[in-house]
Amino acid sequence: MKSTGTIEGGDGLWYSPNTDATNESGFTAIPGGEKNYFGGYDHIGLSAHFWLSGETAVVLGDLHAYRFGLRFDSSFASHGSGYFSFGSSVRCIKD
Repeated sequence: MKSTGTIEGGDGLWYSPNTDATNESGFTAIPGGEKNYFGGYDHIGLSAHFWLSGETAVVLGDLHAYRFGLRFDSSFASHGSGYFSFGSSVRCIKD
């Protein structure tokens, strides 16, 4: 799911080692990181986080929803929930 190449190699946007990045699925995730609570951005080059469509809920006064993530040093996709006050990427797909 991850785009191939590394920053260090000059042929990609992920930091090394960009474990198991083959992009066989054609998703081509780039490591946009995430927006933090203060409006800055964290983990650019290290991770990609995407909102998933589905249920949302209010927790401690803040809206949250499910998302999945990819890391530079892992071949696995993680999933969990995140607060909307923290930003994740959105992938639009044309029907």
